[in-house]
Amino acid sequence: MLKDELGRFQQVVNDAEGEVSQHRKQIELLKTEKEITLNEKEELNKQSKKYQDELCQLNARTLELQGTISALEARWQSSQSTIQLLQEELTEVTHQKEEAAAFARELQEATARAEEEQLQQQALWQREKELMVQELESSRER
Repeated sequence: MLKDELGRFQQVVNDAEGEVSQHRKQIELLKTEKEITLNEKEELNKQSKKYQDELCQLNARTLELQGTISALEARWQSSQSTIQLLQEELTEVTHQKEEAAAFARELQEATARAEEEQLQQQALWQREKELMVQELESSRER
């Protein structure tokens, strides 16, 4: 009986040692997994920091580009205003030029008419002079 009990205790001890050995293996496995997980976590933290730094740089660049865009839009608006003013001035100058050209044509036409009238008047006076000269000569001869 004692032998049986000793055998059972021995079996219980063997079983317990087997379980302890399995638990130790599991603990070692868990320690290894924990180490791997910690290394992965550290690597992920490094990547996260790197991405955060890149994001900060991109945000700074975005702000810089937004400032540039605002400045360019302001210059564009100013240019549009200038273009509008220049177009209005061009329209006015073109209108004035057309009026001046029309006035110049009218002056040319009036000058041509005046010259024509002057030539006709001179021709008329020349005929009258010739007639007067003939009358004078006729009257002297009588």
